[in-house]
Amino acid sequence: MSRTHKRNAALAPVLILLTFLRADAAKSEAGETSRLHGSTSAQVEAILSPTHAHGLRFDTLASLSEAVLPQLARALNDPSEKQRWLNALTAIGVIGGARSQSVIEEFIWGRFKGELDIDTFRAMMIAVEALGWSKSGPTTEALKQLTDGTNPEHWRSLPWTHTIAGSPDYARVILSEVAINGLSYTGTASAESTLISLSRSPHHRRQVGNIEEGLIRNRAVRERGLRACWGEGKSK
Repeated sequence: MSRTHKRNAALAPVLILLTFLRADAAKSEAGETSRLHGSTSAQVEAILSPTHAHGLRFDTLASLSEAVLPQLARALNDPSEKQRWLNALTAIGVIGGARSQSVIEEFIWGRFKGELDIDTFRAMMIAVEALGWSKSGPTTEALKQLTDGTNPEHWRSLPWTHTIAGSPDYARVILSEVAINGLSYTGTASAESTLISLSRSPHHRRQVGNIEEGLIRNRAVRERGLRACWGEGKSK
């Protein structure tokens, strides 16, 4: 099997997972609304529930306030909660704001050292893209992090690695691709300028599809809002 085929086989579950996590579920779970009207703790448990394996609804996430961030952050710091990290990061991203950004950046840059397993790397992909999912729009710093992150070299200074097909370089390219995706969800003029520049001179050939889709998505978010575009597009 060629290196390319090995890499594609390794990434297939990751890419499908990202599509599911951003998909706006066509049908809500029975009883979900009543569960989310409970205490802060009950809200978080409902979000983290395995019943959301096929996608978290944007309206559900947008209804959350910063009051749930400490509980979501605790889940991220607990290795036994690893299977719920993806939902936790998605919720934190949509809540948005400086506090959410700090939680996400600590997860990316301060939480791990050494070689990551595949499940943790999947969480990292979500974490990077989630910087662009804020319901109130990105902070200036989040926009900068995503813009800088479109260059694979930006990720070379991470304290951890993840090896795909024998090389950690692939993981850096993947992180740059999801940074492009996250940037496109901001719907900002700054993002469009960056994406246009990348379309003329991408950092890596694998970014081309993300850039093309990103330009379309960024304009759609500007015109229709993040909620309307939540389930559109997929990570490459």
